[in-house]
Amino acid sequence: MSLQGAVYRITDARDFFTPVVLGEGPPATGFEPWPGVTVAASMYGKMLFFVVDYENLSTTTGSNGGFVLNDPPETLVDLFGGPNEAFVSLLLSQNGRPLYRSGFFMLAEGDQRELNIYLFPDTLQESDGITAGDISGVLGNAGLPGNTEITASPSGLSFDGSEGQVSIQFGISLTPDVSNDLGRFLDLGLASWNINVDWPTSWFKSADDVLGDLRKGLDGAASSVYTAVLAKMETIVETEDGLPSSLASTFFNDEVSVTFMDVSYPTRHSWGAGSTDDGTVVLMADPCIGYPRDFSMDPVKHSIPWWWIRSLVDIEVLKKG
Repeated sequence: MSLQGAVYRITDARDFFTPVVLGEGPPATGFEPWPGVTVAASMYGKMLFFVVDYENLSTTTGSNGGFVLNDPPETLVDLFGGPNEAFVSLLLSQNGRPLYRSGFFMLAEGDQRELNIYLFPDTLQESDGITAGDISGVLGNAGLPGNTEITASPSGLSFDGSEGQVSIQFGISLTPDVSNDLGRFLDLGLASWNINVDWPTSWFKSADDVLGDLRKGLDGAASSVYTAVLAKMETIVETEDGLPSSLASTFFNDEVSVTFMDVSYPTRHSWGAGSTDDGTVVLMADPCIGYPRDFSMDPVKHSIPWWWIRSLVDIEVLKKG
């Protein structure tokens, strides 16, 4: 058995997505084959109390956009419970730029249907970017000193602040999220740091403690970033395409997968961490909108066993080296 299908570039977004939003599925026109796209499949199964990423396959689309990924050996699939207990997610890219991420679907489901993927790579206007105030708003509870100054530059975001006997300098990296968690759009991580804690604060709080607090704050801010980005995209669709807000929300949450192809910083700008009303655009991320969101036979009621529910069960994912 094999996973097979084709990748298409959407040439007319309005004509293509209108029937999708109306529940009529993809149209017969408004797209063309997209050759040269890397299609990677990660396959997961259960072993004892672990979710194991036990096979990673990849291929490149041909001139007609088609691709074929042969299933792993049957003995390997059976080791993890068989095709009905094997789950797959797809990641598409071209020349290192991510284009599409699918949700989980059963290997048995993927083998029974054509995995046709329709992609619309979009370029946002600078006015639709993330502003300094947006960033201040989502980082407001990250435990930053009140006088922290944030600077956006081509190298990323840097922070500099002090409070009492604690001074911090650190950088944040923002990159497109390529995980199979479709509710995440940007990876937000601590890239570098320089933290000093002087006496007497150092008696009860070390630099490592401050760093730990900072990491926790950024983890909390990350979810706010996802919410802000999704709200921004919904607003753009509502404004430019005249889509009612309820349909815009359904569209992005149920019908399509959104993957950012890149992240850029259009201008160098510094502002206070508390300046939530600063409208200067400091971050741009061009999205690629992919249809469908996943390939489950019943996309509303996923057949995901209890051990996949990461929010309820803390299960370590073992990546294949």
